[in-house]
Order: sequence, then C-alpha cells, then structure tokens
Amino acid sequence: MSKLMLRRVQSTPCLRRLFLSLLIKANWPELFRAKEETARRFYSLRKVGIDLEKLAADLQSQGTKSFDESWQNLLGAVESKGKELLQLPRQ
Repeated sequence: MSKLMLRRVQSTPCLRRLFLSLLIKANWPELFRAKEETARRFYSLRKVGIDLEKLAADLQSQGTKSFDESWQNLLGAVESKGKELLQLPRQ
C-alpha cells in the first residue's frame, strides 16, 4: 500500500493491517482498484461525520454478543439431546 494512500485515509490500525494482508494475498491490479474505491468510501464516511472506530467497536460488540447467544443455544440443544439419548433403553 502506498504511503500516500495511508495518509489519505485515516483508517484504524486494524483496517491498515487488513489492507496490508490483502496486498500480500490479492491480485495486484484488482487490489489497487478495490483499495482506492474502499479508501474513497471510508473518506466519504468520515467526511459526513461517521465515526468508523466507534462503528467497528459497536459491530464487534454486537457480533460477540450474537455469537455468545448462538453458542449458548447450541450447548443447550446438545445437552438436551444428550439427556434424551441417555433415557433411551439400551439394546
């Protein structure tokens, strides 16, 4: 990623690491087109006052909570099914 691009987009360190990892894995011409478009969109969001760091933190928090709820439901279902299976007569 060019230094100019990093200066133009005031991204979080997490987003910078993401861009750098994409540079390593992606097809260079496609990546630069996508990176420039992404940078423009991030810049536009910041320009209208959207706090990307707060947005990212909120999404992470909501995602963690949602995952935990799903995980607890799965564990409950497995436990319930296990109890049902233990009550079946053995052959």
